[in-house]
Amino acid sequence: MDDYEGMSREYPAHEVYVPSFWIGRTEVTRAQFRSFIQAGGYADASLWSPEGWAWRVQTGRVEPLFWSDEQDWGTPPAAFSQTDSHPVIGVSYYEAEAFARWAGARLPSEAEWEKAARWDGHSRVYPWGDTPSDAMCNDWFDTVVTGFQTAPVGSYAGSAAPSGCEDMAGNAWEWTSSWYASYPGAEAQFDRTGELRVLKGGSWYGMYGARAACRYFGAPESDANDVGFRIAR
Repeated sequence: MDDYEGMSREYPAHEVYVPSFWIGRTEVTRAQFRSFIQAGGYADASLWSPEGWAWRVQTGRVEPLFWSDEQDWGTPPAAFSQTDSHPVIGVSYYEAEAFARWAGARLPSEAEWEKAARWDGHSRVYPWGDTPSDAMCNDWFDTVVTGFQTAPVGSYAGSAAPSGCEDMAGNAWEWTSSWYASYPGAEAQFDRTGELRVLKGGSWYGMYGARAACRYFGAPESDANDVGFRIAR
């Protein structure tokens, strides 16, 4: 479990008003994403942004990376099986965005994601509370799932956020719709709008990211085996 006090990109702490919204209780699963594939999602340009469709055509992508049931990522336990209840991973921002549009939804903003992960009248450090626990999420020191791999969504009893959302710490980094830029009043200003999107939640690969305030980033075409998403409306 990470015990970072936070990197400079997480500061300064500030309040953001977030209107009511709906967000998925879990990360999008392989079963849910398979429905998108079977419905012709990869062939329907209307579901994709212009940039996303250009990427899809250029890559010839017709399914996420790491899509086969059997996986071996070279870390213990090496070979393992993904079920329909595992989160879909290896999805670029473009694929996540297209799925969300197909589902009549969208990707959450960074502020929406963080509110769902930690707000219960005060800002929790972790979705389940303020105390770190290796039994509450799938990360480097996980005590529930053996080795470094994804876990079926909802595998961690008692770890849900106040919103009822599960797996908002660990398992898979999650795409948000927000561009990666410094917070208002940050000492070190930066703006990667048009280049990088914010990722939230941490993953099975590493100890960084379990805190709800943690923010990471990825280029829209990134499709690693520790990146997934959930949808919002």
